Amino acid sequence: MPEKLKIMVLDDEPEITKGLKRMLFKEGYEVIEVNDPMKVEEYLLYTNLSLLVTDFNMPGLDGLGVLDIVKKTKPELPVIFLTGVLDLETAVEATRSGAAEYLTKPVNTQKLVAAVKKHVLVDEAIPEDVAELIKKQKVLDEDDEAADPDKIVLEDEIISTETIPKGFVELRFEDILPGQMISFALYIQIFNKRTKRFSLRKVCQENTVFTTGLRNILAKRNLASAYIHEKDYRAYLEYITALKSSPHFNIERVTNQKKLVLYGKAVEAVTEILNKPVENKSITSAIGLVDHMFQTMVDDPVTYNDLFKLFQRDDTIFSHSANVCLLSVSFGIYLGLDPKRVKVLGLGTLFHDLGMNRVDRKILEKRRPLTEPEWREIKLHPERGYAILKSSVIVPLSSLKIVLEHHEKDDGTGYPRGIAGEKINMMAKICRLVDKFDSMTTDKPYRKGFLAPEALKRIYWEESDETMKKVVLKFIQFLGGQ
Repeated sequence: MPEKLKIMVLDDEPEITKGLKRMLFKEGYEVIEVNDPMKVEEYLLYTNLSLLVTDFNMPGLDGLGVLDIVKKTKPELPVIFLTGVLDLETAVEATRSGAAEYLTKPVNTQKLVAAVKKHVLVDEAIPEDVAELIKKQKVLDEDDEAADPDKIVLEDEIISTETIPKGFVELRFEDILPGQMISFALYIQIFNKRTKRFSLRKVCQENTVFTTGLRNILAKRNLASAYIHEKDYRAYLEYITALKSSPHFNIERVTNQKKLVLYGKAVEAVTEILNKPVENKSITSAIGLVDHMFQTMVDDPVTYNDLFKLFQRDDTIFSHSANVCLLSVSFGIYLGLDPKRVKVLGLGTLFHDLGMNRVDRKILEKRRPLTEPEWREIKLHPERGYAILKSSVIVPLSSLKIVLEHHEKDDGTGYPRGIAGEKINMMAKICRLVDKFDSMTTDKPYRKGFLAPEALKRIYWEESDETMKKVVLKFIQFLGGQ
């Protein structure tokens, strides 16, 4: 029987922690009550916690102090704040500092349980594809953070390429594409000026990703070649043969200008539609853009890393819509959808948030979490976008359905109509997935964006439909460049 997930509830009033414990115990969690915030660090060190629910105002150490301890001791632990109405502004500031969510007192059982299920660290085995992406993302992040050439070559050392070490084969770095997994280890030859000796230094482990960060480090040393062991030469030949037969090999050899122009046009198309009355001329222009986008990506496939470099992360409808469109078209091609369906997907995702143009700007720009009436206003945007586009006879019905249904959920809890399962258009489900991913990984006024692996884990576990879980795994493979 699997071990229950442990949740700590922290409040200086025992009656409150007892009430919270009753609520969560019924849901199958093991709950640890703590009434002294000064004991938090001890529990973090010696207890395998999956979530912390804490009061914000406590004597001795407030919620921000608790959050600071969590960051230093167990930074991955989600923290949910409980706060009185008068503390809302401070609590929002706390969420910007890393809190997962806040709830107002008195605590509603349904909202507490929903928040816990949303944020709790799940101990279930992570799907292999998610784990692989996390591994690759961690390598990329650590490598880019440590892009210091002096960490590879020490003070008394120089890189030598005068002779090829015995038992090794020389290769060119330009033949290794960054962002790809390689099955062989890479070495450089070092000459120590003090000892007058040559030695080999491994710069990339076998079966890991040769990252852009590492490539940049080596480039700073003007290093053009490296060495592999003779036993790995066959694996290298197989790698280079497969790579050169793929269009991906040319990604690093062409200018990014074409992709930048493509992205710029996508942003312009959304901006034109949102800022002006919808006319057939602008719709025709958007359809032409999606056709061009599809053909460009077929002729010159791009990876998620390529797209991510182009994306603006400014949380505007314009850039968000362009991000979702480009990512969806690229994903549709990856899935092997026929060209017509990919173009339908592209047009629908380009205009999926068109109805946001009818939402009060004050709501869209609000720096605090929305009130219930404001949420109701936001939830009208799919129907409003659908109504705007429906007047154009040249927009395909399937694209209209994407606009209308991209917030519907397979369990029927979505909006605006609450339809479920197969009643939801499949292209709308793909839009929902990509839309959620881009939104979660973008900074909001009230929270920092999630790293891609964390966002994908949450999306996977929140998905109720088994077919869509498989689509999520395909999306993860696509993002990982597999």
